[in-house]
Order: sequence, then C-alpha cells, then structure tokens
Amino acid sequence: MTGEKMKESLLRWSKLRNESRCVITGCDIFQEWMLPWWYDNLRRHSQLPLIFVDMGLSRKGRDWCSRRGEIVYPGVRMVFAELLKPAGLIRSSYAESLWLDPDCEVLKPLEAAFEETSAEIGVVRDVPGASDPIQSGMLVVRHGSATVLEWAELCRNWKRLDRRKISTSHYDQSILAYLWRRNPGAFNLLRDEWNWVRQKGPSPEAAIFHWWGMAGKEDIRQRVAVRPVGDSWRALEERSLTVFRRGLLKYRRKWLHLKFVIQDKMSN
Repeated sequence: MTGEKMKESLLRWSKLRNESRCVITGCDIFQEWMLPWWYDNLRRHSQLPLIFVDMGLSRKGRDWCSRRGEIVYPGVRMVFAELLKPAGLIRSSYAESLWLDPDCEVLKPLEAAFEETSAEIGVVRDVPGASDPIQSGMLVVRHGSATVLEWAELCRNWKRLDRRKISTSHYDQSILAYLWRRNPGAFNLLRDEWNWVRQKGPSPEAAIFHWWGMAGKEDIRQRVAVRPVGDSWRALEERSLTVFRRGLLKYRRKWLHLKFVIQDKMSN
C-alpha cells in the first residue's frame, strides 16, 4: 500500500461498536497538565465513558489517560495539534460523542446536550463579533457524520487550503466554521450554556465554562498551582523542560502562521 493510499484508509470512521454515548477529549504534552483538573470536574457531573485522543502525550500522560479511559490515535500527522481534533473524533466507536477541550470546566450534567442535537453536529455560537461564527471547544457528534469526515480531510490538508475561501486563523475551528457556512443543515445550534466562553464572564446558566485562550489557561494554571504537592490536580503538572519547550512551540507556531499568511498573500 502506498503512503497516500494508507492515509486515505486512515480517514474513515471507526466501526460503530457501542450504541451509547461517550465524552472525548485530546491534547499533546503541552496541554496534558490540564487533564486531571478537567477530569475531576467532569466526574462530578458525568460518568459517561471516556476517550482520550493522543495528539502527542508524554509517556506519563498516556499512562494517566489509560487508567481512566480508552486511548485512540489520530493516525495522521498535522502541523498543529488542534488540527487533529476531527481525525480523533472519527476514531470513536460510540453512536454519539461529546467533544470537550481540556480547558472546558463541566458544571452540570451533560445528557441534555445530546438530547438537543438532532443533526450531524451540535455546536454553540461564538460571542458576537468573533472571527468564527461557531466555537469548536464543545461539540456533540453523531457517528458516521460525513461533515466530520470532510472536516478531518480539510484539516489534514491545512497547508494546501485556499485561504481566500477558508480562513485558518483558529485552525480546526475556522475550518469547521467554513463547513457550517456551506452546509448549515448538517449542524444543530445548541444553547450558549453548553459552551459558555470566558469572555462572557461567570454565569449560573453555564453548564460548561470554556476557559478559552491563553488568559483562560493561565487561570487554570493558577488554580492547579495552589493545590498541595501530591494533589490529584497536579498529577501531570508541567516541568521546567516542558515549560521551556512550550515557549519554543509558541514562537514556532507564530512563525509558521506568518509563513502561511505571506504565502497566501503572494498567491493572490
């Protein structure tokens, strides 16, 4: 099998093996420190089966996840970890999967979000004025969705996308927004409470509070840091080397994004 044919075979939905529901998340070594905090908040309100997408976890992170749920692998490589989200989603063998970014704090039971989703994908609108009309931090996805499969394919081809048609400013989210604009019938708009973004401030309505962005993650980091040594929230906390590598990654991301922006302008 050639490399291209192998890639094509990987971007398929896993076989449906479970007619029930699950929660799914994913990250790499640079965000795995949030998982214990994420997991603790989730388990206060939901006992649904868990799937972790390994987007580049450390050995310690992989071991931690394997003791709490199923680990799946995207099967493809991407420039940025965020682009692996749809490739991870299609590895789910459950009839319905609820994706939660690691910076999402669960505050209420999740079952109603599944009930509100009647289309392929349940999604929440982003705040007014945002560059993308929808937020991809929380999604309800039905197994076999053709839109999710196309999303995975577009993310895999991120470098070759026509940015005159498809914005890539927020990586996987911007690509999903393109699909939403093109085929809104594949999506079901959920209530804001299912992805209450940080910019809107605290609210008793929020079922999932999304600590989106660098400022939100810094807030989570401070909440984890005040816990005593040995606390479950600190099980995967960052070491000095990881912090250093995260800093390098931040500049690499900026450089790559600038590179693609320049390429796009030159091609216009």
